[in-house]
Amino acid sequence: MTKPFIGAVIFAGCVAVSGAAVGADLFSPEDIVTLRTLSIESLPPPPADPSNRYADDPRAVDFGHRLFFDRRLSSNGKVGCVTCHKPELGFTDGRRLAQGVGTTDRNAPTIVGAAWNDWFFWDGRKDSQWSQALASLENPVEHNMPRAGLVDLIGKDRDYARRYVDIFGALPRSDEADGVTRAFVNIGKAIAAYERRIRPGPSRFDRYVAALAQGREPPPDARLTLDEELGLRSFLRVQQSQCLRCHNGPRFTNGTFH
Repeated sequence: MTKPFIGAVIFAGCVAVSGAAVGADLFSPEDIVTLRTLSIESLPPPPADPSNRYADDPRAVDFGHRLFFDRRLSSNGKVGCVTCHKPELGFTDGRRLAQGVGTTDRNAPTIVGAAWNDWFFWDGRKDSQWSQALASLENPVEHNMPRAGLVDLIGKDRDYARRYVDIFGALPRSDEADGVTRAFVNIGKAIAAYERRIRPGPSRFDRYVAALAQGREPPPDARLTLDEELGLRSFLRVQQSQCLRCHNGPRFTNGTFH
């Protein structure tokens, strides 16, 4: 069941792949400054999660990585975190409505760069990655996995039990309600530790911006078509398109609700 570690993906950005065009003269020095704020190079390290002391613990990252791909973490043994967050689809599932044990009423958002989020789920009903993971595990149409059943699974898997104890300490007895809840939370924190490593990588747009900022012609793998350049210029004109009011920063979002 061990999968190769996936710690970063390439974020495609908003521009389509096409032929070459050189249009640095389309952008003013002020535009270049704004473009640099949109580049992945301006993305700071993920903020600390004060609610998860294991967020950057390599042992928790490895444990969470294994749990993320394990479909036993569901009532039917067929649904894992990876069911709705497929690496090959940008950690989404490509569906209009997410499909777990049952069918949900929303699609699955990407978890690429979610470590920078303040809120989780489309309605922001969770405020940490680990609490989001736990909500999905217990949701009757997602994993439908009772917390006691999940903790029991960890205890019966010799490798999982060893890893859990090494990170969090002794596993609780199945009749310890408070202990089961603590272990359940710890499992969510391990999954979150892995998900924090799923971060956006540089795209063609970022290479294009880097070239403009350095005053040089973009290389072939970074060029935009003239239509793309004109679209980008419109994107930057707040009085024209309003795009930047919501889609700003290196993740192209202001992270709030509208």
